[in-house]
Amino acid sequence: MVTIEQKLSLFSKLLNRSMDDKFKEAMEKLKKEYEEKLRKNREAVYKEAEDIINRSVKKAEAEKIEMINKIRISSKKEYMDVKEKHLSLFMDHLKEEIENFIQSEKYGGYLVTQVDRMIGTKELKDSFVLYMTRRDYDKYSDNIRQELLKSGRKECSFKMADDSIIGGFIAEDAAGSIRLNFSVKALLEDNMPYIMQTLFQAIEAGETDGRQ
Repeated sequence: MVTIEQKLSLFSKLLNRSMDDKFKEAMEKLKKEYEEKLRKNREAVYKEAEDIINRSVKKAEAEKIEMINKIRISSKKEYMDVKEKHLSLFMDHLKEEIENFIQSEKYGGYLVTQVDRMIGTKELKDSFVLYMTRRDYDKYSDNIRQELLKSGRKECSFKMADDSIIGGFIAEDAAGSIRLNFSVKALLEDNMPYIMQTLFQAIEAGETDGRQ
């Protein structure tokens, strides 16, 4: 027969075991809840970290593109500045050569050739005016008159032009309706695109040779 003490002992064991099972179950549940929260937190942290990295990469990429564009613009500006300086130096040199030509004996023949070109256009049929620099008028007006007489053009007068025309002359009919520009300044302006193209091609060719 089971005594009360034995029953109490058995009940105590059952109670302890029950408490142990419930405790373990509760602990297991808490552990799973903790692990789930830890997993979600870890995922959230990883996602945030990934987002930060992605934002950083995009920002870095945008900054890189911006920097490259700035470098390109700056390089282009520097290249244009160099081209302008080369053009300015070249034009200064060219003007010196033109001035030397105007001072040479060949210049008189050049003026006569330009007069023949003017006559050949047959645009100035009546009297006309030739605008020349004071220097050219003093030195070459007689030669030009003789050339005009050879072609039967007698009604020609001379007026002074400022030195901005550099050399040559400008012909204008009496009514001022026809104007033919044979000045050296006009010659330079008309040929400026060709001058620039030739100069810049030479610069680029020099850069290519320097890189080889």
